[in-house]
Amino acid sequence: MNLNEIPPHHPLEDFPVAPLVNTFTRQRFFAAIKDELLVHAAKSSGVAVGNLAALGGYSFEEMMSIIPIILPGTRINVKDNAIWAQPPTKPQPVEILSIDAWTLFAFNQINGSTSLFDIALSLEEKGWVQERARAFTRGLFLTLVNARVCVPETPPA
Repeated sequence: MNLNEIPPHHPLEDFPVAPLVNTFTRQRFFAAIKDELLVHAAKSSGVAVGNLAALGGYSFEEMMSIIPIILPGTRINVKDNAIWAQPPTKPQPVEILSIDAWTLFAFNQINGSTSLFDIALSLEEKGWVQERARAFTRGLFLTLVNARVCVPETPPA
């Protein structure tokens, strides 16, 4: 893995601008209903909450202030050239992404204090063109959200 070579194209740059779609097992379906009830209760209490599926329809500019966090209790491992995650709700780890130097570089910045803007900026500082750095960062974040291992610390501004 080499950070000295910028790939001509990376698959994470192609994440579509559309609501996130996730297929559910029956177990995940009932867990999703529980999550929705918790979100509704939080809204009723005045807590700011967002719709994770709606994030997919946001441009980078709309989400650049987001500070992504890995869900507490999630176990992350790097093995077999991939990032594997085991959220507290899953009995087994699942493969999230294939790994390369750039994916690992950006993924390691998802630490609960670095915004998507700053992650993209760090790629730009390594030589990436702004548009590609932002598309890559957006794709990485939404891939992790879709895998149910990452959420925004706060809803987008």
